[in-house]
Amino acid sequence: MRTALDSDTLEASNGRQYWRDAQGQWSHDGEIARGNLALELNLTRERLMPALEQYQVRLAETPAWKPPTPQQQDRAMLHEAYVGKGVDPTIRPEQFDASYLAVQRTREATGVTAETTSLVLGQNAYGTFTFDSPIQHLRQDPDKVVRIAAITSPDDIALALSDVRARERSDSPAQASPSPASRRKGANRATSFPSAPVTAGKTLTRRKINACEMTTYRLTDR
Repeated sequence: MRTALDSDTLEASNGRQYWRDAQGQWSHDGEIARGNLALELNLTRERLMPALEQYQVRLAETPAWKPPTPQQQDRAMLHEAYVGKGVDPTIRPEQFDASYLAVQRTREATGVTAETTSLVLGQNAYGTFTFDSPIQHLRQDPDKVVRIAAITSPDDIALALSDVRARERSDSPAQASPSPASRRKGANRATSFPSAPVTAGKTLTRRKINACEMTTYRLTDR
């Protein structure tokens, strides 16, 4: 027996699909289900209700789909440019961020846009495709011919990589300095002294002489 996600629409064992009305009656093409057929449909609906309720709960908890932002689409295009030439950008995310930054700078300098161009990885100086390869900005002209509108050079990418690393260093938290309490504890440890020997017939007395609790010893006759 099959059913849709609507518990009021079920297919019975006879292969017919029945609909349940507000009065709880099942019908198919105006014919009311009676007797064992009605009992079969009601029992099936009772068994399905918990599962359908759980499904509705999960469906309500699922975040609504949001279309990708222009930046996400742009990064995906650059990602595909690398993957299309056998380069996996996920193994060096810092390098990929630098390439993306260099691409943005090329567009700002040349006036090309992401909406009118596509990105293709070019060969490097050794004839291979790597993170050091230039990135070509292709655009279809009005005459339907695809031409290179701009190029992000390896030098552009190297400069962007230096900027990305500098930004990461500036964003990293500075090393925490020791607290005053820790410094006081360290000072106390630094000014500790070994115990003085006690001479027979003498009395050992102790007194504190400063804030560091330096201990002095004085021997007096008993």
